[in-house]
Amino acid sequence: MGILKYRVPARMCTVEYRRGQFRGVRQSGTYWRRPGTQRVQVDLRQSVVTVPVQEIAVADGIVVRMSAAIRYAVVDARAFVEYADDPIGELYLATQVAMRDALSDASVEQIAGRNAVSAGQLSEAISAAAAAIGVEARVVIKDVVLPGRMRDAAMDVLTAKQRGLAKLEEARAETAALRSLANAAKLLDDHPAVAKLRMIEAVPQSATVVVKLDD
Repeated sequence: MGILKYRVPARMCTVEYRRGQFRGVRQSGTYWRRPGTQRVQVDLRQSVVTVPVQEIAVADGIVVRMSAAIRYAVVDARAFVEYADDPIGELYLATQVAMRDALSDASVEQIAGRNAVSAGQLSEAISAAAAAIGVEARVVIKDVVLPGRMRDAAMDVLTAKQRGLAKLEEARAETAALRSLANAAKLLDDHPAVAKLRMIEAVPQSATVVVKLDD
């Protein structure tokens, strides 16, 4: 093979240019060398880039710390080579902006309850930037952290709210039961015969029942 041929490894590809013009994308395999050809090798394997902790001011004026990672794989090698000098830098920047946009309107309560932002929401937000550089990408949220005292206070609020909801549900159930009993009592008052029948049904089978008939 030597100087006449070159090899593109598995899970790689080569973007070829000749005299500055795009000539094509070579998938894994062995190819003849052509004079005047420039090649850029692109890794097609899934990769991960870590987004360091971002300090973000949320709706309540509190600064939270959020960290994430991006899983991506190149699907358009030409776009990956040509679109930007630093394509991963573009993806990184888009993710930072998406994180800040997603949390800027979130409340401390939402963050404490872990429903302020989702990985799917962030992945959708960076999809246009990812497509532009020729990759498919999704964001993985690693952590969203409130300041210590604020986190404890927020958890106390959530706990109190859950207790309140439980008590409210219990009160509703008791009200429904009382309403049912009231309806049953009215029915028995309006229909004495039904009351007597229910009384007889409640007596054990082995008991002797004496029914007094009105004159």
